[in-house]
Order: sequence, then structure tokens, then C-alpha cells
Amino acid sequence: MDIHFDCQYYNGEVPCEFERLCSGCSHYTPWREKILILKLGALGDVLRTFSILPALLEKFPKGQICWVAREEAVPLLEMAEGIDRIFPFCWESVLELTSETFDYLYSFDKDREALSLAEKIQATHKFGFRKTHYGGVGVFNPQSEYALRLGIDNFLKFRINRKTYCQILYEMAELPLPPKPYRITVPKEACQEVVSSLPSIPLIGLNVGVGEKYPTKFWGEKQLLLCTELLRRQFPEKGVLLLGGAKEASLCQRIKKHFAKDSKVLWLGVYPIPLFAALIQQCQVVISSDSFAMHLAIALSVPVVALFGPTSAVEIDLFGVGEKIASSRECSPCYRSHCPYTPTCMEELHPSLVVNAIQNLLCTEKK
Repeated sequence: MDIHFDCQYYNGEVPCEFERLCSGCSHYTPWREKILILKLGALGDVLRTFSILPALLEKFPKGQICWVAREEAVPLLEMAEGIDRIFPFCWESVLELTSETFDYLYSFDKDREALSLAEKIQATHKFGFRKTHYGGVGVFNPQSEYALRLGIDNFLKFRINRKTYCQILYEMAELPLPPKPYRITVPKEACQEVVSSLPSIPLIGLNVGVGEKYPTKFWGEKQLLLCTELLRRQFPEKGVLLLGGAKEASLCQRIKKHFAKDSKVLWLGVYPIPLFAALIQQCQVVISSDSFAMHLAIALSVPVVALFGPTSAVEIDLFGVGEKIASSRECSPCYRSHCPYTPTCMEELHPSLVVNAIQNLLCTEKK
């Protein structure tokens, strides 16, 4: 058959976008390498793993890049540049993936189901995490051993390590350093919808949400209220936009109610990922703990004041866009899901530090 099965425009179910048969077609563009990235979740981790995409596009300019992630991360993957095929993690995708052959597999997830899939995938070259004979986490290549050790050696992770997540990622993938910034593009329709719902004033985003895995990253309601108060005093011409997901809705409503007489304290409700990203993109600066919102701000080049307590500030690369405020407690970071101390390390981070950091960032922007 005179059919170009390897053409980037070939589908097989319907005619290609040029509506031409393959024979003699001037648009024939063959794929070269087939690349599969395994990173299922969480959202913030998926987003910062986008750092690998510019390097892969540079190394494999004609390669087909595929990504497997949980369903909730699909809207995020759709905003990334360079991903050709997206596989929501489900039985149908597993069936499809295990029937294909790849040139390169990058396995960046330690979840048991991800490790099992990494073992089943047919690929010539494999990098990152794998499943051992005994069911635990192992590595495909020696360059991934450091990432493995970080997970089992707290002294290395908390006290010695000075590498960022993105640096470690590049080492696992055997790509040249330094790592590239991770970026996304918000759909135009999402931007238009958000802009139409916002007042025409400069905005400071205040993210109140944290992931479910480490609730200890929560700054504290008192700190959020005081921070909002200080922001309104220091920057009266700007609005404070409260940011959070469904589980933070009641908290945002309480903060909004506390400032009911102030029309510049805003809470617009819960938004899906593209609209949430569009909200963050409209902010002059974003305040956030180590969370998905922080990674969105970084990916959108929005200056961020990032707060760190139980998690490592060292592992986060702001790529020159923002400032970090980290706890000085001896026990920080700890990666605990519950803190035995009152106040917590996060609650000890005073909102005045955040206001000062914002002043620095805004002054830098003016220069």
C-alpha cells in the first residue's frame, strides 16, 4: 500500500488535514523518534516536569512526544507546547500503550501503577524509575540513582541536597544542564472569560490552597487575614484576588466576608484549570505556599512570593521570577503530613515578610 503510516498528519480514520492521498504528497513529514513520558500526578509535579519538554524538542525536533497522566491533569497537558499525544491513565490507554513500541521512555513517577506500566512498555531506551523484582522502586539508569536516594535518605534530602527538582529531572533523563523553565499557554477563550469578570485594577493573587498530601503547607487562616489587611494598607490601589479550589471555597468566603466592606478583596469562585491559570496570569504577583498555584505562576512568568515550611525551598527553581520565604526552624523541612508543634513553621512566617517581598518584586519590575 502506498500509505505513509509514519507521517505526522496520518490518522487512518479520516483524511488528513490536507485531504490528499499519500502518493506524491508534498506535506509528507515522517516522525522520527517516539518518546513516552510517565508522570501521573500530582498537578504541581506534572507541571514542573514540563521543564523537560524544551530539552526534548531540541534533542528530538522531529520526534513524537507522548505523555501519560491522570485524567485531572489532561487540561494541563493540553496547555503545554510539544506534546503530540496525551494518554489519560486508564485501562484503555494502558492497552494502547502496551501494543506500541517506543524509542525512549522517561519514567518519573514512583506510584506502583506507573512503575508497573514502565515495566510493560516496550522501549529501546528507558530512564528513571522502575519496579524491582521485589515490588519496590528501582532505577533504569545509574543517573537516576540520586533521585532514588533522595526518597530514602532524609539527611541527604533535608540537609545536603542543593539540586532543584528540574536539575534532578535532567540528570535522570541524561539531558544537558541547566534545565529549561517550564511554560504553558493559556487558551485565548479562557483569558477572555476571566478578563471580562475582573475589575480593571492591578491584582495581587493570594493563594490559600494546598494539596491533600501535605496539609502542613497551609499558612493559617489568621495569617491569611492579616496578610490581606496589610496588603490593602500597603497597596490601596491594588486588589487582592483570593485563589483556591473547591475545598478552599468556604475559607475564601470567610475571608471575603471579613472584608465585606472592601470591594477590592475579591473571590470569584472555583474554576477549572484553564480558567484558574488565566486568573493567575492576570495578577501582578502571586503569594502562595509550595503548591499547584505556585507552579502555575512560575509557568506563566508571574512573579511569585513562595512560602516554605515542611517542604524544601532548595528543590524549587523560580527561574528568576519571584522570591522565597522559608522557615528557619531546625525541623524544617520535614515532609510531615501532621505537625506536632504549635504554632507550625508555616504559621511563624509573618505576613510582613510577604509584603516586603512584594515591594521588592514590584520595584524590580519598574526598573
